[in-house]
Amino acid sequence: MNVTNQDFDEFVDNLDYADLLQRTVTRYARVVIICASGDAVRKLMLAAHRLGMTDGSYAFFNIVLFDSSYFGDTGWARGDGDDEEAKAAYRALMTFTLHKNKSEVFDDFALHVKDLAKSEFNFSYDEINEEVRTMAGYSYNAFF
Repeated sequence: MNVTNQDFDEFVDNLDYADLLQRTVTRYARVVIICASGDAVRKLMLAAHRLGMTDGSYAFFNIVLFDSSYFGDTGWARGDGDDEEAKAAYRALMTFTLHKNKSEVFDDFALHVKDLAKSEFNFSYDEINEEVRTMAGYSYNAFF
């Protein structure tokens, strides 16, 4: 088994995702693990699809490390001319995310965190349209 890591700066203008895939993945790998914004994942998957890499000969995994607006829209639909092709490309993509806790206990915890953030640090989650991260709840449960 050979493990190759390829970093890329998704914020570079006109990044050629097809070239990135051809230089790295097609030469060295059959499994691609992605950790990037939703827009970068979509561009990468569209390029992979156009190169014929979404036919099952490659496995694509997307890892969303935490629930945050940082990753943006992680779905395939954007309401543009590439939606149908993106939909087909995403059939070859498996996305892993943390299970978002939907319980009254977590809701109470999140409210408490928001209150503390506001009173102690003058920080408002709501002003930046952000939620308390699920990982914070998991960490709290693990330590307390």
